[in-house]
Amino acid sequence: MNNSRAFRGLSLAGLVTLGLVAVTPALAESQFTTGNTANLQASARLDFQINIPRFISFQVGSAGVVVDEVVFDVAAANVGSGTAVGPTSGSPVAVTLKGNGGAINLTADTTGTSLTSGSDIIPFTQINSTTASGTITAPTLVQNGVSAAVAVPVSSGRVTDRSATWSYTYANTAIVGAGTYDGQVRYTATMP
Repeated sequence: MNNSRAFRGLSLAGLVTLGLVAVTPALAESQFTTGNTANLQASARLDFQINIPRFISFQVGSAGVVVDEVVFDVAAANVGSGTAVGPTSGSPVAVTLKGNGGAINLTADTTGTSLTSGSDIIPFTQINSTTASGTITAPTLVQNGVSAAVAVPVSSGRVTDRSATWSYTYANTAIVGAGTYDGQVRYTATMP
């Protein structure tokens, strides 16, 4: 009976040893060299891997959660004259766009919104945007919808790192009721 217990103990010890070998991580490559030469050498290789996530970063106006505002003050004598009115504040607007997944498209969305003062409306088509400087073209604003996509050129390979300033004018082609007209455009950068 004593021999049987000793044999069982060795069996369990062997299983535990096999279990430890199975969970032991693989070791790095190594080389052992011996000899009496002057230039004794050993080498080993090491693999590296860097995982970079795909990202897109888009900013229109000030950094943070503030939504900037472009303000136009039209002189009473010029209302509806057809002479474009420049902004009194908020323009030009700084724009930055960064991404690492290839081509990026920009759109401007005015769906469900207008420039309104009570029940009076100024269509977003009265706001003209231009690229004052830089390499990001501002999408043309449409009334109650999404603009045609504007392609932003990549900087190099699949990386985009662009900036621009956008300037705005109010076309002022129609006489509208007195008031303060407010509305919001949502610009969207899409990396397909």
